[in-house]
Amino acid sequence: MKNKLRIPLSLVLAIAVPYGMYAQSSTGNNDDDVIELSPFEVNTTDDRGYLASTQVTGTRLNMPIRDLPFFLSVVTEELLIDTAAQSLSESVRFIPGVQPRPTANYHDTGFFMRGQQVNFIYRNGLRLYRTPSTDNIERVEVLKGPASVLFGESSPGGAINFIAKKARFANNASLQLQLGDFNRMKGVVDVNSVVRDDKLAIRMVGSYEQGDSFTDYEENTRWMFAPSLVYRPFDGTKIEISYEVYDIKRDGVLWNGHYAWRGPDNLGGTAPDGSTNAITEVHPSVKLSDNPFPNGFYDSQNHVFIASWEQELTDWLINRFAYAYADGDNESAGSPVNDRPLVVGSPGDDNYIFDPDTFNLIVARKSANRNTDWLLRDELVATYEGLGGTHTVLLGYESVEAVFQRKRMTQNNKYRDNDNPYAIAWNAKTKEHYGMAEPGAINLRNEEMFADIHQRGDRTGVYFNLQSRMVDDRLVMMGGLRRHNYKRYNLLNDPGNRYDGKTSDTTPQVGASFEITPDVSVFGSYSESYLPQIGLDAAGNAFDPLAGEGYEAGVKVELMDGKLVGTVSYFDSTLGGLLRFDWNFVRPDGGTGGVFSSGKEQSTGVDFDLVYSPIPNWQTVIGLTLLDTEVVSNAQTPAIVGLPTINAADQYFTLWSKYSFTEGGMDGFWIAGGLSYTGGDRITRYNWAFKNGSYTLVDLAAGYKFSAGEMPMELQVNLKNLTDERYFVHESMPGRPLEWQVTLRMEF
Repeated sequence: MKNKLRIPLSLVLAIAVPYGMYAQSSTGNNDDDVIELSPFEVNTTDDRGYLASTQVTGTRLNMPIRDLPFFLSVVTEELLIDTAAQSLSESVRFIPGVQPRPTANYHDTGFFMRGQQVNFIYRNGLRLYRTPSTDNIERVEVLKGPASVLFGESSPGGAINFIAKKARFANNASLQLQLGDFNRMKGVVDVNSVVRDDKLAIRMVGSYEQGDSFTDYEENTRWMFAPSLVYRPFDGTKIEISYEVYDIKRDGVLWNGHYAWRGPDNLGGTAPDGSTNAITEVHPSVKLSDNPFPNGFYDSQNHVFIASWEQELTDWLINRFAYAYADGDNESAGSPVNDRPLVVGSPGDDNYIFDPDTFNLIVARKSANRNTDWLLRDELVATYEGLGGTHTVLLGYESVEAVFQRKRMTQNNKYRDNDNPYAIAWNAKTKEHYGMAEPGAINLRNEEMFADIHQRGDRTGVYFNLQSRMVDDRLVMMGGLRRHNYKRYNLLNDPGNRYDGKTSDTTPQVGASFEITPDVSVFGSYSESYLPQIGLDAAGNAFDPLAGEGYEAGVKVELMDGKLVGTVSYFDSTLGGLLRFDWNFVRPDGGTGGVFSSGKEQSTGVDFDLVYSPIPNWQTVIGLTLLDTEVVSNAQTPAIVGLPTINAADQYFTLWSKYSFTEGGMDGFWIAGGLSYTGGDRITRYNWAFKNGSYTLVDLAAGYKFSAGEMPMELQVNLKNLTDERYFVHESMPGRPLEWQVTLRMEF
């Protein structure tokens, strides 16, 4: 694939010469004659505090949010700062209906939205599998509903686009120092400099953090460095280059953050699959500070390089070419606590042992993952005025090569065998360990690993999107189509047998927004999503792609001269093609049972968000999602049909409000507070029917802006989870407890 990528890249570089000659001859040496290129870049000049006016995620082009026929929420830079977001999950905490789905060791690259898993996050509209540092994020745009026309592979739940900081034509610099609970210390430096007026600007963002973890109280360190530049060599040309390296090291971690559960064997109850289970609880003797295996660790380093070249060809035609390379690897080891107590023998036997305080503890788990992506994208934007309105067409081509490699410490899951020296039992009350391995006796960093998966996926997409403004811009219509192609190769096989298979699909998107009055508009849309699935079903046919579709209709308002802006919508989305097992299928060999891609899930509900600023120094953000999800079909476990989807709550409510004092002795002070409520039991696993209950998180914040000489400064204090609510984010991953944070910011 590398050779494939060099061919179009060389062609683009060859075309750059005549482009440059054209631009140079047309502009001469007039440094002041610069055309601002904005179609692909979000315009934040009209943003007011927590209220964003435009976006790029829903259309790939800068467009007012009120004109979108979709539900889109924005976390502005000011809201990120005021809520002191320290992770991707925290950055979208005040967007209702978005539930974190952290993976190993709180590597939060996954979410649930509208009851569906969202496996991909996007950086500047590019899906690169890399977790960006929150210190390098200036804005988050959350698009709810299927969006495969613009993003390719995606979930019907929606897409989360993290917009990274980049160089701008303004001289500024800032230093941020933070202290927090669990001995956390962090420093962030952000310097932007104009090297040549309206021609060249550079920016460098760097951060370093160290401290303990709330789950294991072991040291962890993180550092990030992200330089970027913007260059306008001549009129109508813009080149942007950015790079980020993000390094994470944690020692003493639990694998996946799991803790002992008071398991189903002693709680009783019947699960939908017929086994004995019930709603689980944390064992009362287990504390967040417990770390039964201190030799666990998590090391990760991510590199992302992005370059784009935007060229105005005529006054109505613009082209943008983007190239991205991302490489990330992580190695981790630790010990999850089994979710069932120690049971030996059967009830009634002389040797029967049932100890609800002693848990099977699997110590030796170690693995390493590496993702490497190469991406090419070229987009052409044409604008035409006529036929009763203004029409913009986006034509795009995208090619991605993604290589994934996974290694594990042992083969054939031998670490699950309690007879090997890596398995022990742990008593939650006495903290005693039993078995052949004592905590700390094994240095997992030295354990050998074996290749488990080594795959390459080639993705290409061709797409277009049409936007039309008519009836004096009161009617906005959108329509688009994307053709997906995916091929996968198993690089562990012999060279002649590496091709795994391919899949393709075409997804449409249509929508319209109509301004009834200057203050009220209505919208409706239909869109689809696509995810490839490689393999053959029991009848020898290729699996269908995961296909999602969604309908949405709603109202957007902008009242009281823009002091109250809100959106409410009703949505109905389905996801089909889920793999399921049909026990009644008769195979050619006479046996029964086989896997088919025909499972289906549905999500319906209401989304609502509101930004209210009755006076300039008081602003409030309110969000509500009412969700009803259902497993429509699943032949593998028919009893779960009718149950909610995994980790889907019934209600999500968020509130954040800030008041700034502007007069008298309180001038410069501000106070803020908020809460997020997740209501209803969330099923965490179908096969065991584990459930997590409702929880409410309360936050408070306060700050003071002042000057030291001519240097603007701000001191900020945040208290998170003020009531110290004990809850679980997903499965048995505990949420963060009560913690405090103090931040000092200085601008130069």
